Amino acid sequence: MSISVIKKRTLFSTLLLPVIYLFITSCVSSPPVWYLNRTVSPGFIEGMGEGETKDKAKTESLREIAEQVEIRVSAKTIIAEQEVEGESSLLFEQNIETATDIVLTGAVKIVEEKRGGLYYVLYRYDNRPLRVRVLEAARNGEITSLSSGKESPFQKSLLFNSFLTENKVPGSFLLSRENKLWSVSVGNRSFALSGREFTENFFFSGGKGKIALVQGSLNGSVLIGQPSDTLREGQSFSLKIKPPATGFLTLFYIDNAGIVISLLENEPVIEGESFLYPDPYIYPNGLVAEPATGFNSSTDMLLGLFSQESFVNLSRFGKVSENTVESSNEGLYAYGRLLEALKEEESGVVWCSKIIHVSGNRP
Repeated sequence: MSISVIKKRTLFSTLLLPVIYLFITSCVSSPPVWYLNRTVSPGFIEGMGEGETKDKAKTESLREIAEQVEIRVSAKTIIAEQEVEGESSLLFEQNIETATDIVLTGAVKIVEEKRGGLYYVLYRYDNRPLRVRVLEAARNGEITSLSSGKESPFQKSLLFNSFLTENKVPGSFLLSRENKLWSVSVGNRSFALSGREFTENFFFSGGKGKIALVQGSLNGSVLIGQPSDTLREGQSFSLKIKPPATGFLTLFYIDNAGIVISLLENEPVIEGESFLYPDPYIYPNGLVAEPATGFNSSTDMLLGLFSQESFVNLSRFGKVSENTVESSNEGLYAYGRLLEALKEEESGVVWCSKIIHVSGNRP
């Protein structure tokens, strides 16, 4: 072999080695610095993920967030995900072992980067209480008051409305439920709601009139005495209602999943004359207590509306069928829609409400 040939091969190898090195390091490059060095602000939860595809990296990131908020689910957990303009929503449902929050929403993508053949992504979840998030947005001038419209007397009584008024937060609120996820809009801003925040802020017990529970039976055994506001799954009960005004009564049952069940529509009543619901001659065992679908136990609300004239707009809240609860994406039977309907209808209406708790685990 001649010296000239050796020199050519040596020169070729010298030029090729950097190219090979760059190719190898691009394939097995280390994760980004932000991925290795994590700093999280108090009140926020972050999830990081990596994967051969964007979707896989994203899924790992959201799973990490879910683990940190300690949502206990069974092996049959269903994850429903929705992404709109960079915001992700994550729902854990079915066989929830505790009555804690089951909805994780509002995880926002902070950064995404590709290194070699892998994608790296960071999602951040604002885990602070609803009221803290709303107040911060208001103080930063991020909430713009939209057309507030009128509010019904019942809506004014809700704790969240009192919170907005006391803190001079602009704009009225609107509850909405889509793809099994709750949120509340205040002016132009929308905030994700956990299940607990939903019941604590938008359920209320009080008003004129009275709704009392009448004891029934449990597994065929007659129960003696007045029941407490906590019922066991499978326990039967009836409602004793004392109207505060003469007119028409419409009665709703709202569970902590926000599903509205119309129990009674435009029933003629006389002030002070109590009556039982349901009719004991037709339904001697009354109603049967059951927690909301997907919950082991639930906090629910009974809402009675007394009006001088029969309701018109509320007639769309007809009897709930098996198909109604989850098939309607428009949320026809959702609590938020009921509140909106009351704004249009509740002129001169007297109301009363009662909170009850249903514990699961049938004996």
